Amino acid sequence: MLLAQKKPRPRPEVIKQATRLFSGLADLDFESGYDDHMYFQYLSNNKNDISLLGIYHPEEIYSKYIVQVAGKGFTVVNHPSEVYGLPDTHECIDGNLPLRLVLDIDARQKPDLMNPELPSLDKYKITREDLLSKILIACADIIYFGLKHFINLNAFTLASSSNTDKCSWHIVYPYARFIDYRDLRGFVEKVADRVGKLYSEFIDLGLYKSRFSLRLLGLAKEDRVKRPVISLIKEGYCKLKDYLVQPKLDASEIWPRTFSFEKLEKEEFQPIEDKTALNTGAGLVTAKFGWLEIGSIKKGFVNFQAKSYKACPICEIKHEKDQIYGFLRSNGCFILKCYWQKQYKPNHKELIFGKVIEISAKPKRGIVKRIGDAISNPRPLVELSEMIINVEKLKDAPEVYPNFLSIEKTTTLIRSPPGTWKINYCIKRDYYGIER
Repeated sequence: MLLAQKKPRPRPEVIKQATRLFSGLADLDFESGYDDHMYFQYLSNNKNDISLLGIYHPEEIYSKYIVQVAGKGFTVVNHPSEVYGLPDTHECIDGNLPLRLVLDIDARQKPDLMNPELPSLDKYKITREDLLSKILIACADIIYFGLKHFINLNAFTLASSSNTDKCSWHIVYPYARFIDYRDLRGFVEKVADRVGKLYSEFIDLGLYKSRFSLRLLGLAKEDRVKRPVISLIKEGYCKLKDYLVQPKLDASEIWPRTFSFEKLEKEEFQPIEDKTALNTGAGLVTAKFGWLEIGSIKKGFVNFQAKSYKACPICEIKHEKDQIYGFLRSNGCFILKCYWQKQYKPNHKELIFGKVIEISAKPKRGIVKRIGDAISNPRPLVELSEMIINVEKLKDAPEVYPNFLSIEKTTTLIRSPPGTWKINYCIKRDYYGIER
């Protein structure tokens, strides 16, 4: 009888090595250069105000960094040290360009008394060392077997802003890059499968998009400063760029696409920016849930604010911060969702509030209109030999539309002077386009 093979477990010394990496945090010896910067409220694609990418040409910011500072907006800096230590400052990442492996680990230590169903380390009886070492070892294994790339555990850079109530870590691998965010997201999903459901609850799978941001080293958020681990400082990882996701002038290896499909699917949601329709849809929501009010409407989304502390109608959780938002689908229906549920995933719950706008499909243009446009705007035919035909001989001939799928020889009209509808030239061709 064949015995079922068990998955090989990491050796005890490997687990101990991973656990040691997470002991103790340090501060880097950096002095920020608080220069005056020009801030923009929007990064790109805004009709009502100037955006950062609308001012700068790509070549102007090729070797610089785009950062987002809470309360101020987006700006361009020569080096992250210019904003080192500023509260709530983020590195802006273009997911369509190569980027380093990064995982965002976020876990509350104790159960939430108001929402006991939320995951926590104490609830699952998982230690912080167990959670982080399991994820780190899974990353190294998947990279080795999937990309044939061997990684020492101390080659990852680790930074934390944890306290007694929360376990918050960023894991980065600085020696190679994924081709884009889709492949990185596919890799992280494999890591989540490898570690299992209990552990994957604490990995932010919704982080990876065409544009996303991550907190910079040295910044404070709610009195929690993001710091690197002491053991890695001793290994020489003491520069700010070691902890960035997309450092400039990075010459590291770019891994081939391995964890995602090469075909770029239309997975990014394209909101409909109709403020009147969005207001109408938002009104339906506030009429049903009187404890909600409209917070802001921008870029095709409505963000709602809670006037009282009640359970979310989407996920039935009492959120500490506002998480509910709405938008218009392509069929004109207003949809209500919750950011906490990793937005845009089709398998997550949503509320539909019916049609608030009629979105007409683009009408198809008939052949007569298309032929008229072609005659009015003729395109020059390069190096095409012509056989001149006497127009008088063809004036009584009926209109001919060639059957391009036929193997029979046909006479194809090539060009007429604009507005005259007279035949000047024609070429006899067979099905394969060979002139006869």
